[in-house]
Amino acid sequence: MRFRKLSLAITTYKRVDMTIKCVNSVSKMHNIDQIVVVDDASGDRYVRELKRGLKDSRVELHVNAKNLGMMANKREAVSKCSNDWVILFDSDNMIFPEYTASLPNTLSPNIIYCPSFAKPDFDYRKWQDKLIDHTNIANFTQDQKGFMCLNTCNYVVNRDKYLLVWKLDKEAKGQDTIAFNYQWIKSGGMFRIVPGMHYFHRVHKGSGWLQDAQYNMKQADKYKKLLLSI
Repeated sequence: MRFRKLSLAITTYKRVDMTIKCVNSVSKMHNIDQIVVVDDASGDRYVRELKRGLKDSRVELHVNAKNLGMMANKREAVSKCSNDWVILFDSDNMIFPEYTASLPNTLSPNIIYCPSFAKPDFDYRKWQDKLIDHTNIANFTQDQKGFMCLNTCNYVVNRDKYLLVWKLDKEAKGQDTIAFNYQWIKSGGMFRIVPGMHYFHRVHKGSGWLQDAQYNMKQADKYKKLLLSI
Protein backbone atom coordinates (compact mmCIF):
# COMPACT_ATOMS: atom_id res chain seq x y z
CA MET A 1 0.00 0.00 0.00
CA ARG A 2 1.27 3.46 -0.88
CA PHE A 3 2.70 5.46 2.02
CA ARG A 4 0.56 8.46 2.93
CA LYS A 5 2.54 11.33 4.38
CA LEU A 6 6.01 12.82 4.12
CA SER A 7 7.99 15.24 6.23
CA LEU A 8 10.04 17.88 4.43
CA ALA A 9 13.28 18.65 6.30
CA ILE A 10 14.97 21.87 5.14
CA THR A 11 18.34 23.00 6.45
CA THR A 12 19.19 26.67 6.11
CA TYR A 13 21.87 29.20 7.00
CA LYS A 14 21.49 32.90 6.17
CA ARG A 15 19.07 32.13 3.34
CA VAL A 16 15.77 33.85 3.97
CA ASP A 17 14.38 34.41 0.48
CA MET A 18 15.50 31.05 -0.87
CA THR A 19 14.10 29.19 2.13
CA ILE A 20 10.74 30.88 1.73
CA LYS A 21 10.68 30.03 -2.00
CA CYS A 22 11.56 26.44 -1.17
CA VAL A 23 8.65 26.15 1.26
CA ASN A 24 6.28 27.90 -1.15
CA SER A 25 7.17 25.38 -3.87
CA VAL A 26 5.27 22.68 -1.95
CA SER A 27 2.23 24.79 -1.07
CA LYS A 28 -0.11 22.49 -3.05
CA MET A 29 1.58 19.20 -2.22
CA HIS A 30 -0.77 17.70 0.36
CA ASN A 31 1.18 14.46 0.83
CA ILE A 32 3.70 16.62 2.74
CA ASP A 33 2.04 17.29 6.09
CA GLN A 34 5.07 18.52 8.03
CA ILE A 35 7.77 21.02 7.04
CA VAL A 36 10.70 21.18 9.43
CA VAL A 37 13.02 24.16 8.86
CA VAL A 38 16.21 24.20 10.92
CA ASP A 39 18.21 27.40 10.92
CA ASP A 40 21.86 26.82 11.80
CA ALA A 41 22.29 29.85 14.09
CA SER A 42 22.14 32.46 11.33
CA GLY A 43 21.43 35.29 13.77
CA ASP A 44 18.41 37.16 15.11
CA ARG A 45 17.78 39.24 11.97
CA TYR A 46 17.59 36.19 9.73
CA VAL A 47 15.34 34.35 12.16
CA ARG A 48 12.94 37.30 12.42
CA GLU A 49 12.71 37.46 8.63
CA LEU A 50 12.10 33.73 8.39
CA LYS A 51 9.30 33.93 10.96
CA ARG A 52 7.66 36.73 9.00
CA GLY A 53 8.02 35.00 5.64
CA LEU A 54 7.14 31.39 6.43
CA LYS A 55 3.34 31.47 6.30
CA ASP A 56 2.59 27.79 5.67
CA SER A 57 0.79 26.28 8.66
CA ARG A 58 2.78 23.05 8.28
CA VAL A 59 6.07 24.80 9.05
CA GLU A 60 7.95 24.13 12.27
CA LEU A 61 10.89 26.53 12.54
CA HIS A 62 13.76 25.48 14.78
CA VAL A 63 16.86 27.57 15.49
CA ASN A 64 20.12 25.99 16.65
CA ALA A 65 21.70 27.62 19.69
CA LYS A 66 25.08 27.33 17.97
CA ASN A 67 26.24 26.62 14.44
CA LEU A 68 26.44 22.86 13.90
CA GLY A 69 27.69 22.81 10.31
CA MET A 70 26.02 21.25 7.27
CA MET A 71 26.35 17.58 8.17
CA ALA A 72 25.14 17.86 11.77
CA ASN A 73 22.34 20.22 10.80
CA LYS A 74 20.96 17.66 8.37
CA ARG A 75 20.78 15.14 11.19
CA GLU A 76 19.13 17.75 13.41
CA ALA A 77 16.46 18.37 10.78
CA VAL A 78 15.72 14.68 10.19
CA SER A 79 15.55 13.99 13.94
CA LYS A 80 12.78 16.56 14.36
CA CYS A 81 10.52 14.94 11.75
CA SER A 82 7.55 12.87 12.92
CA ASN A 83 6.86 10.87 9.74
CA ASP A 84 8.69 7.67 8.81
CA TRP A 85 9.76 9.12 5.46
CA VAL A 86 11.60 12.41 5.06
CA ILE A 87 12.55 14.58 2.10
CA LEU A 88 15.98 15.86 3.12
CA PHE A 89 16.29 19.09 1.18
CA ASP A 90 18.57 22.10 0.81
CA SER A 91 17.00 25.52 1.27
CA ASP A 92 18.26 26.93 -2.04
CA ASN A 93 16.26 24.49 -4.19
CA MET A 94 12.60 23.94 -5.09
CA ILE A 95 10.44 20.83 -5.42
CA PHE A 96 8.29 20.04 -8.46
CA PRO A 97 4.99 18.11 -8.03
CA GLU A 98 6.41 15.12 -9.94
CA TYR A 99 9.09 14.76 -7.27
CA THR A 100 6.81 13.02 -4.78
CA ALA A 101 4.38 11.65 -7.38
CA SER A 102 7.20 9.55 -8.86
CA LEU A 103 8.09 7.72 -5.66
CA PRO A 104 7.38 3.96 -5.71
CA ASN A 105 4.21 2.68 -4.06
CA THR A 106 6.25 0.68 -1.57
CA LEU A 107 9.38 2.08 0.05
CA SER A 108 12.19 0.14 1.74
CA PRO A 109 13.97 1.60 4.79
CA ASN A 110 17.28 0.33 3.38
CA ILE A 111 16.95 2.40 0.19
CA ILE A 112 17.49 6.14 -0.28
CA TYR A 113 15.33 7.40 -3.16
CA CYS A 114 17.29 9.83 -5.33
CA PRO A 115 16.05 12.29 -7.97
CA SER A 116 16.92 11.42 -11.54
CA PHE A 117 17.11 15.07 -12.63
CA ALA A 118 18.24 18.07 -10.58
CA LYS A 119 17.16 20.64 -13.14
CA PRO A 120 18.60 22.30 -15.12
CA ASP A 121 22.21 21.16 -14.80
CA PHE A 122 22.45 17.77 -13.11
CA ASP A 123 20.89 15.03 -15.21
CA TYR A 124 21.15 11.51 -13.81
CA ARG A 125 18.52 9.88 -16.02
CA LYS A 126 21.05 7.49 -17.57
CA TRP A 127 20.99 5.73 -14.17
CA GLN A 128 17.24 5.97 -13.58
CA ASP A 129 15.49 2.93 -12.16
CA LYS A 130 18.86 1.48 -11.14
CA LEU A 131 19.54 0.11 -7.69
CA ILE A 132 22.98 1.09 -6.42
CA ASP A 133 24.58 -0.99 -3.66
CA HIS A 134 28.02 -2.26 -2.59
CA THR A 135 28.24 -4.51 -5.66
CA ASN A 136 28.11 -1.68 -8.21
CA ILE A 137 28.97 1.47 -6.24
CA ALA A 138 32.48 1.51 -7.75
CA ASN A 139 31.12 1.60 -11.31
CA PHE A 140 28.59 4.23 -10.28
CA THR A 141 31.32 6.35 -8.68
CA GLN A 142 33.61 6.07 -11.72
CA ASP A 143 30.86 7.53 -13.90
CA GLN A 144 30.96 11.34 -13.75
CA LYS A 145 27.21 11.71 -13.39
CA GLY A 146 27.05 8.91 -10.83
CA PHE A 147 29.68 10.62 -8.69
CA MET A 148 27.81 13.94 -9.02
CA CYS A 149 24.64 12.20 -7.88
CA LEU A 150 26.40 11.09 -4.69
CA ASN A 151 27.10 14.75 -3.93
CA THR A 152 23.60 16.07 -4.61
CA CYS A 153 21.38 14.96 -1.67
CA ASN A 154 17.80 16.37 -1.89
CA TYR A 155 16.53 12.82 -1.59
CA VAL A 156 13.99 10.77 0.38
CA VAL A 157 15.18 8.81 3.40
CA ASN A 158 13.70 6.63 6.10
CA ARG A 159 13.99 8.71 9.27
CA ASP A 160 14.97 5.96 11.71
CA LYS A 161 17.42 4.24 9.36
CA TYR A 162 19.10 7.53 8.49
CA LEU A 163 19.58 8.40 12.16
CA LEU A 164 20.90 4.92 12.92
CA VAL A 165 23.57 5.09 10.19
CA TRP A 166 24.58 8.76 10.58
CA LYS A 167 27.95 9.51 12.18
CA LEU A 168 29.57 12.94 12.33
CA ASP A 169 32.58 13.44 10.08
CA LYS A 170 34.12 16.70 11.28
CA GLU A 171 36.31 16.95 8.16
CA ALA A 172 33.44 16.63 5.67
CA LYS A 173 32.28 20.28 5.69
CA GLY A 174 30.85 20.96 2.19
CA GLN A 175 31.15 17.27 1.30
CA ASP A 176 28.69 16.26 3.99
CA THR A 177 26.39 14.45 1.56
CA ILE A 178 28.99 12.14 0.08
CA ALA A 179 30.42 11.56 3.57
CA PHE A 180 27.04 10.29 4.71
CA ASN A 181 26.44 8.36 1.48
CA TYR A 182 29.71 6.51 2.04
CA GLN A 183 28.49 5.59 5.53
CA TRP A 184 25.19 4.47 4.03
CA ILE A 185 26.78 2.11 1.51
CA LYS A 186 29.19 0.74 4.12
CA SER A 187 26.23 -0.05 6.38
CA GLY A 188 24.58 -2.12 3.62
CA GLY A 189 22.25 0.64 2.43
CA MET A 190 21.25 1.18 -1.20
CA PHE A 191 20.24 4.01 -3.53
CA ARG A 192 17.56 4.02 -6.21
CA ILE A 193 17.56 6.66 -8.96
CA VAL A 194 13.84 7.29 -9.44
CA PRO A 195 12.43 8.00 -12.94
CA GLY A 196 10.43 11.24 -13.09
CA MET A 197 11.65 12.39 -9.67
CA HIS A 198 12.77 15.92 -10.60
CA TYR A 199 13.38 19.19 -8.77
CA PHE A 200 15.02 22.57 -9.34
CA HIS A 201 18.64 22.76 -8.16
CA ARG A 202 19.95 26.29 -7.86
CA VAL A 203 23.63 26.97 -8.56
CA HIS A 204 24.80 30.20 -6.92
CA LYS A 205 27.82 31.87 -5.36
CA GLY A 206 26.46 31.52 -1.84
CA SER A 207 26.37 27.72 -1.84
CA GLY A 208 28.07 26.01 1.07
CA TRP A 209 30.22 23.96 -1.28
CA LEU A 210 31.69 27.04 -2.95
CA GLN A 211 32.62 28.71 0.33
CA ASP A 212 35.73 26.53 0.43
CA ALA A 213 35.82 24.87 -2.97
CA GLN A 214 39.50 23.86 -2.85
CA TYR A 215 39.08 22.03 0.46
CA ASN A 216 35.85 20.42 -0.68
CA MET A 217 37.49 19.17 -3.87
CA LYS A 218 40.13 17.40 -1.77
CA GLN A 219 37.42 15.84 0.39
CA ALA A 220 35.56 14.73 -2.74
CA ASP A 221 38.69 12.98 -4.00
CA LYS A 222 39.08 11.26 -0.63
CA TYR A 223 35.56 9.90 -0.66
CA LYS A 224 35.79 8.89 -4.29
CA LYS A 225 38.80 6.69 -3.45
CA LEU A 226 36.97 5.22 -0.47
CA LEU A 227 33.91 4.39 -2.56
CA LEU A 228 36.05 2.86 -5.31
CA SER A 229 37.69 0.62 -2.73
CA ILE A 230 34.42 -0.98 -1.61
